[in-house]
Amino acid sequence: MHQQSIISAIIFLPIMLFSTLALGVNKVSLVEFDQLPLNKTQKNRVLAKKVVINSEVETVENGKKQSLSFYIVGKHKRSCRFALKKLKRFELYKDFIGIIKSSTYNQSTRDLSITMIPPIIPGKLSLNFKIDRITGKGVYPFTFEKGFLRGLKGEVHVSEHKHRCLFYIRSKWKGTKTRFPDRIIELLSTTVGQLAMEKLFRISSML
Repeated sequence: MHQQSIISAIIFLPIMLFSTLALGVNKVSLVEFDQLPLNKTQKNRVLAKKVVINSEVETVENGKKQSLSFYIVGKHKRSCRFALKKLKRFELYKDFIGIIKSSTYNQSTRDLSITMIPPIIPGKLSLNFKIDRITGKGVYPFTFEKGFLRGLKGEVHVSEHKHRCLFYIRSKWKGTKTRFPDRIIELLSTTVGQLAMEKLFRISSML
């Protein structure tokens, strides 16, 4: 069960990052296209509507802990106003992403519950978060409060570049070493992160 919770946290991280708005908008400066920590080649990929993603995991403190540094950048084909019509609808994620079998959201309590069937382990996994909806351009800090990535902190940066919505998501975490090698966590987070962003962008590009 512990192993399943670890994998589910890795898989759901990119989805959760998309879902997160919240606790103190404008406390962190908005990172727009010109300020992205990317080289020229990476920025050209973003302009070409390609997802740029990076995940670095390291075992530290004599093997007792692991640290994660993650970011993902993508430029949507539509404006933020158009794209967020669907991206903010967490309760419909079950219709957007194949591995998600149920998704519910309580607007008043900010509780999001998702049940998924990951492609790499058998059985269903349930995840619960307390988050607000993304409603427009800005900086949205988030935290992961339960499970494997407990204590993870980051921000969702939503801006527009040449009338197209730009998403820059970054997060950092440090905690007790998991059962998984650093490289496995990196591969899982980057592979699933890219697939999730591309799928959500395709869905939210349509009426």
